[in-house]
Order: sequence, then C-alpha cells, then structure tokens
Amino acid sequence: HEDGSYLGENALQLERINVYFNEGMGGRYVPRAVLTDLEPGTMSSIRSGKFGAIFRPDNFVNGQSGAGNNWAKGHYTEGAELVDAIMDVVRKESEGCDMLQGFQ
Repeated sequence: HEDGSYLGENALQLERINVYFNEGMGGRYVPRAVLTDLEPGTMSSIRSGKFGAIFRPDNFVNGQSGAGNNWAKGHYTEGAELVDAIMDVVRKESEGCDMLQGFQ
C-alpha cells in the first residue's frame, strides 16, 4: 500500500516479505532500494509520487546536473563523483540483511 502497510492475506507472502522490504514501526514496510540518478528531477518525481513516502529518504542519491545523454560525462565526471556516496548507501543496506543473495 502507499503507506508501506501490507494489505494481503497470503501468509506465505507475509513470511517472505523481508526479501525485499525491511519492517519498520507500526507494521510499515520499507523497500530495500537504493535509488540513484545523475539528475535530481527523476528523484523529485519519485519522492512526490504515490509511493514516494515509503522509501528511506537517505537512500536517494543523485547528482545535480545530469549527463545530458553523454555516456562519457556520466561515466567519467558526473557519475564518478557519486560512486562513493552510492557505495556507502549500498553497504549500509547490505549490512542490514541477514543473508544477502544478490542485486537486481
């Protein structure tokens, strides 16, 4: 649901919900997701969207100017500046897992 609560009735789904979500306070589920982009506009649209409130605010990592569809700029300059911040968020999320099995 938009507020992070589970509305289903399937016991198996609820048993395995911790594969993709962390359980927060009050039965609220927070996705284990790191959202990243080189421009802030996409992150703003996710934050202001229907499900924006369920994501952890510090798991949004974005640049300020974007790469303007230029691969080299995204890889060597703009993107290279974000690598450490992204790896810190990924490390924090990974350390919170009981049994990390991969990334999607």
